Amino acid sequence: MEHKGLIPNESYEIFIIGDNITNYLHFPHILDHTCGNMYCYDSYTFPTLHFTVWVEDGRIDTICCDQVCYWKNTNLIGMPYSDFLIMCGQKPTKESKEYVLLSKDRGQNQKVYIFDDLSLTIWTWRNKIKTVLMYKNEDEE
Repeated sequence: MEHKGLIPNESYEIFIIGDNITNYLHFPHILDHTCGNMYCYDSYTFPTLHFTVWVEDGRIDTICCDQVCYWKNTNLIGMPYSDFLIMCGQKPTKESKEYVLLSKDRGQNQKVYIFDDLSLTIWTWRNKIKTVLMYKNEDEE
């Protein structure tokens, strides 16, 4: 089956980065409002679509996939990171290691790779992709 999937710096499936979230609220969703030390944001999880959208000022800011994420008709979640590098033909702009809390007393040290040209952040554990974040590169606007 052909998946529209990821279009870097633009969209995932029919969800367009920068678009008003109200255009998509006819899909079943769960709203969560989160406030951190520096900012507050809303996130909409679309369980039947298997991704979460982070919203700022009513507009889609970031799309987060951690179950499935299709690009070039291939699911990136679970893919070896080395295969992704071949697929995208680029090296990351930045790398870091982040501790991800999975439960009250358990977590993982995940490697995080930022690809500025693709407007993607790839989170890996044991060299396999766990999470893909997609957003709009502000330099492109």
